[in-house]
Amino acid sequence: MVKFREAVFNMKLIRMEIPFLRDPHARYACVWPGGSIIEDQWEGDLGEEIRKLLQAQPLLEEFKLSDSITYTSLQASLKASDVPNLESLQADPIVAMAFLPVAARLENLNLTITNWDDELFSQMETSSATIGPFIRRVTIRVWYYDEWLWDNLAKVLALFPGTEELSITINSQTTATGEEPARYYFRMVQFLTSQWVFIRGF
Repeated sequence: MVKFREAVFNMKLIRMEIPFLRDPHARYACVWPGGSIIEDQWEGDLGEEIRKLLQAQPLLEEFKLSDSITYTSLQASLKASDVPNLESLQADPIVAMAFLPVAARLENLNLTITNWDDELFSQMETSSATIGPFIRRVTIRVWYYDEWLWDNLAKVLALFPGTEELSITINSQTTATGEEPARYYFRMVQFLTSQWVFIRGF
């Protein structure tokens, strides 16, 4: 009987998405109808498993990793030979930094939502030093309340000077009934619009 893992590893994929993963080292509890609780904890290394999956897919051109977990082992071990044809990546900025130094053919970078700061920017600056000028399409998401990123958005975008297609998504939170709408969100939309001329000339 063919196992799921074997079936996937034998495929010749050019696009792959792994959505909404969770920390494998966290403890989960399942409550059964009888009221009893069964707990389980996986001791494996998800970062290493993802690397093995990438190694089995040398034709992979597009990879979407829709999660915000930091895969330390992936960052430490990923090599150019693991992603020889990767052209498009969607990932959390911290995870993306594992790919940027080794994915020589990368052109499309889609960064999922996170909270930026000076340390993250510094790490991104180092990781993207070689591939940055060759990125052609950039997508970035901004929390409407992320003052650091709003203040430094041009600096982040400048890491990818060869960008030809740019998408900036402003993420807000649904306003609860009876509460005042998030006016700051709309001010940020106005601010972003007013900055287009500046961004184009940066």
